[in-house]
Amino acid sequence: MKLSSLLATALLVGCAVDPEVTEVDYAVAGDGNVVTAWAAIAADAIVRPVEEQPTLRPPGASSMFMAQVQLAVYDTMVAIREEPFEPFSYNAYCFGNPNREAAVATTAYRILRTRVPGRAAYLDAQYAATMDAIRDGRRKTDGINLGEDVAAHYLALRANDNLGNTYTWVQPPTGPGVWEPTVAAPPAEYNITFVPPYTFDIADTSDYYPPPPPALPSYDYAHDWTEVRDLGRSNSTIRTEAQRQLALWSAENPFRWAARNVNELAVTRNLNAMRSARLFAMVHTAGADGLQTCMSAKYFYNLWRPFHSIPRADTDGNDLTPADPTWTPLLNVNHPEYPAGHGCFGAGTMVEAVRAFFRTDHIDWTLTTVGVAGLTETTRAYTSLDDLADDVINARVLAGLHYRFSVEAGRDQGEAVVDHIVANHFHRN
Repeated sequence: MKLSSLLATALLVGCAVDPEVTEVDYAVAGDGNVVTAWAAIAADAIVRPVEEQPTLRPPGASSMFMAQVQLAVYDTMVAIREEPFEPFSYNAYCFGNPNREAAVATTAYRILRTRVPGRAAYLDAQYAATMDAIRDGRRKTDGINLGEDVAAHYLALRANDNLGNTYTWVQPPTGPGVWEPTVAAPPAEYNITFVPPYTFDIADTSDYYPPPPPALPSYDYAHDWTEVRDLGRSNSTIRTEAQRQLALWSAENPFRWAARNVNELAVTRNLNAMRSARLFAMVHTAGADGLQTCMSAKYFYNLWRPFHSIPRADTDGNDLTPADPTWTPLLNVNHPEYPAGHGCFGAGTMVEAVRAFFRTDHIDWTLTTVGVAGLTETTRAYTSLDDLADDVINARVLAGLHYRFSVEAGRDQGEAVVDHIVANHFHRN
């Protein structure tokens, strides 16, 4: 059966819910609920897949793993039937009256334990702590059984998703406009282009590509090229310190940044477990499919970044773009330019999925960035999702990473992915 056909199955008869059991009976230590607690555990395990090493997993692969976990947790919560939402994929009768904590923790743990073996000790400890806090009995056993069933379903569903495979990228013939690696390491996230999305067939990925970028000799190209040249230079005298701080604020691994801040949003908004699960499933599924389409489009267009286009501008055929061989960007990454990943992910899928969930642009949301050298303004507060998206777009230009047209195209692409997901999934029954 095709992956898309498996994903389309969504009819579930849910478990009974004991009316005598209240939210307090399922309380977890600290703020939030079992869903937010295990979302934080999942993000930690996924983004740093080997306990003994500090290396972080790239955002595209991280998002793919996280979507698997959060979709499974969402379907676990739907099976418990505390609120009548459509399941995403799990399609089996749920027996008994499962304990929510046991079910959610088991679902997440089993998937993570299989897909992130390098964090086994951490995951074992977290699972033991969760289970030790739950009273033994039939409901705990029912929860474990449900979690095992859902996890097994999602592990089978994504067993051949290519996330563990390695693919060799072949450099196209070089020349004006053609991207080349900006560091010696292999190009980032090329493997993601071979990974099936969650909400459509991989053959349909190109349906979400943005239109081609502006031609090199065009005025539109020269306009945005000039902006990033002036504002994104490593030692720019035009960029203000406030603008530099905004650029640095966007420099954390974007998956880790989004996972932490969306989790904190659920906690501060006091979302219950079901609504937390739905928010996370929407955001992380959109993030996974958005980055899959984004990286695929990047390697399809293979447009050069400012890193090369500004020093080599005497080859682009545009009289409005004089070459500057001394130019270097404030920040650097190692994959093609167009469309911009932060446009697809941060300004696009994350913002639009949150907007779709809350059904408003006006969200009070304080976001933090951690672990970035030189960053002093680590926290930014927003009351508008549009303002947040605009800051993400501006930050990548100010960092010297992207032309504005690339980030805006990424945002449009991310929004299209969210529109597709919202139209077809996560509805209330």
